[in-house]
Amino acid sequence: MKYLLNQKIITIRPGAIKTPLSSNSLTDTDKLSKDTILYQKQAGKFLNITKKFMGKPLEPAKLGKLTYKVSLKKNPKLSYSIHRNFEVLNPSSCNLQTPKTDVVKV
Repeated sequence: MKYLLNQKIITIRPGAIKTPLSSNSLTDTDKLSKDTILYQKQAGKFLNITKKFMGKPLEPAKLGKLTYKVSLKKNPKLSYSIHRNFEVLNPSSCNLQTPKTDVVKV
């Protein structure tokens, strides 16, 4: 059995990433909120929350650039955040404690 001793673990928190799945989920939820009678109100609320949470999704190339840049560092930080889209979640209003991370612009 091999162990990963002395390996550096890095967490990258990218937020929403632009993918076909993310854009299709918004389209499908919007269609559901318009087409359904029983769950129209709930689907509409979910769509609004999803739009606020996703904001403008990050281009995958920017995430790749950051991942590459961080992987080359001799002493990388434990955690990196890039492109945070949290319009809905405000830690002070939710009593959530967010971890201290470095927000990186690429």
